[in-house]
Amino acid sequence: MELVNQTAVPALAIIAAGAEGGPRIGMLVAKATFELSGHLIHPVTEDPYPLFEQDEETEVGILPADVHPRPQSTFEVLLVGSAQAPERRPTPALTAGLTVGAVSKTMAVFGDRWWTPHGQMTPPQPFTTMPLTWDRAFGGSCDVWLDDSTIVESRDPMNFLGSGFDAVYASERLADVMGAAPTYPRVAYERRLPNLEDPASLIRTPQDSPDPMCWSPAPPGVGFSQVQLMRDVKDAPDPVAANPSGETLTLRAHPDWQIPLPEVGAQVVLDGCAPEGRLAFELPRLRVLADFVLGDRQGQRELAPQILTLLPDQRRMCITYRSHFTVDVEDGMERSFRLRLEEGWYSPARSVSDGG
Repeated sequence: MELVNQTAVPALAIIAAGAEGGPRIGMLVAKATFELSGHLIHPVTEDPYPLFEQDEETEVGILPADVHPRPQSTFEVLLVGSAQAPERRPTPALTAGLTVGAVSKTMAVFGDRWWTPHGQMTPPQPFTTMPLTWDRAFGGSCDVWLDDSTIVESRDPMNFLGSGFDAVYASERLADVMGAAPTYPRVAYERRLPNLEDPASLIRTPQDSPDPMCWSPAPPGVGFSQVQLMRDVKDAPDPVAANPSGETLTLRAHPDWQIPLPEVGAQVVLDGCAPEGRLAFELPRLRVLADFVLGDRQGQRELAPQILTLLPDQRRMCITYRSHFTVDVEDGMERSFRLRLEEGWYSPARSVSDGG
């Protein structure tokens, strides 16, 4: 498959493995990078973020892989950054906010806190920056001794990377299932509270077990998205219609930020994630199109914007675009895409023209 790309937007054409001579599933993926300058955004043409084949670790969290297929209709919002105290003056707590079009959410951000042996919270320690990562959300894991030589790891099912879960209760449940020697189970665990919480369900007691709150990409192995999906399917009037293919397991955003596609020119507002306190701008009006030749088929395919990745620490943002297609793989058959950009915004009604 030939992809002709003379734009400043990195792009790939990927075709899945399959039998020779038969139809295969393919995907076009492109990622546009923009620089934030006050209320304005500018395309980055010199050093845009590349397309990642694997998750990319950064100091402020994970930049997710771009090459995995996902549901065509869902738009994800990811925030890779830190909560920042206004004017960098240390604060024990602040409220971070994020708005994308018609959707607005807030997050309570606290300095480090611990449970005392008497079940009281220590006062939050002042901070100037707080990474908005899953290890700062509710959850956790710990080693449980079932006897003097048997150690088993206990994990919070929603977020094993986090902190704050009741390790003693978890160890007792594990011992009930697996058995434990007299005077066991034993657990060594520092009961640190999470830094990131949902303002609508703040932790009040050591027994509280809220859903984790985090807006960065969920790392592999974090079960929150899968557990949330199972809940949604279980509670749906028609479970098969709620999840006919299981595709949503590939989503990386917190369920709060798996949203409908924003309208053209939607406003994006970030509060508490930059020293100046607020960043506000409109989504860029950019269409990514591909003119194709697939054997005797010719036409145009538009890539749908699927992921908005906000990187306020770098004063950057990215939009990842994708389109899926099928193609017959035959010797000598012409198969090519030519990428081009236009001003505007995606419309499902015109995503494909002239076949394909």
